[in-house]
Amino acid sequence: MSQNVNTRRRRLDRDGFTLVELLVVLAVIGLLLRTVVANYRGDIPIIALRANATAIAARLDYLRTESRLEGGRYGMEIDLEKQRYRTLLPPERRKPKEDEATLEGRNLTWTPFEQGVRLTGVDLNAKEDAKRGNRIKILFDERGRTQQKVLLFRHKEDPDLVYSVIIPPLTGAVEARSGVYRFPTATDLDF
Repeated sequence: MSQNVNTRRRRLDRDGFTLVELLVVLAVIGLLLRTVVANYRGDIPIIALRANATAIAARLDYLRTESRLEGGRYGMEIDLEKQRYRTLLPPERRKPKEDEATLEGRNLTWTPFEQGVRLTGVDLNAKEDAKRGNRIKILFDERGRTQQKVLLFRHKEDPDLVYSVIIPPLTGAVEARSGVYRFPTATDLDF
């Protein structure tokens, strides 16, 4: 019987972890966690850029579709100084005394860009300047047409990261792409 008790004690002593083993496991977990957090922080600027460019592209695509379906001039106004945007409706769709809750539901109030994201340029393929002061207006006519534009977005933390929102002039979807995009320039040899 005493031999049975000694065997049980030895087995209980071996079932736990030593302090050194626990410290090694905690150190390995800490290193792994530090690596994951560092990689996650590196992805935040590109995620914010992609989210912002995709949201603007989807909104512009929606406005182009609405202008075709409703036969009105829909658009978007971008405030460069405060880095925000809002929807523009045709005059017949605006109501003079709308309350703020209705405006927010229709996205007519100003919406800021993602934190750290800035609109740094508008490429019009050297035709004319879209900027009027600190604001840019992108308007679609009754058929959904507009002047071709590329909106260039960058992140404050990593200015080398660029997302382009491509707005084709006649038809096609407005899209967001990584990198700087330029419309091809036609020459006399193309015709």
